[in-house]
Amino acid sequence: MIDYRLLTAEDAEPWLELRLRSLQLNPEAFGESVEENEHLTGSELRERVQVVNEFPQQFILGAYENGTLLGTNGFRRERRQKFQHKGCIWGMFVVPEARGRGIGKQLLTRLIDEVRGLGEIEQIHLWVSTTSPRARALYTSMGFERIGTEHRSMRIGERYVDVHQMVLYL
Repeated sequence: MIDYRLLTAEDAEPWLELRLRSLQLNPEAFGESVEENEHLTGSELRERVQVVNEFPQQFILGAYENGTLLGTNGFRRERRQKFQHKGCIWGMFVVPEARGRGIGKQLLTRLIDEVRGLGEIEQIHLWVSTTSPRARALYTSMGFERIGTEHRSMRIGERYVDVHQMVLYL
């Protein structure tokens, strides 16, 4: 059975392991690199996860099975007053060996439900690389629509990756 829950500071080390794995396996799917994360110490990690959860409208969700973190996603509400009706999803990842079991869809469903419960948020944005067709299909199936494409958005070595911006209007 999968346990879906908000991560706490105690989940920091499993979260970093999963984060580093996601950045290694799918560098084109994330705006950060392994090098930007691999140096973090245990206390820095706990602080990072705790800070995310201190601001009441940002959080990290995790999917655990038998004590193993299989997937995560995060949400961050815009802090500037004129943009507080929006927020964004970040860091969506499910380990390859657990894919195809509906874990990503459940993480996304639970994140959307959590955001709806916050109130006042009208839009959820996300960015997905054009090299991630399964992720785009999942987001589209959940009601997200593409509102633009940023060409050459990321550069990984000498290669560029285009990114679609998607939105879900609540």
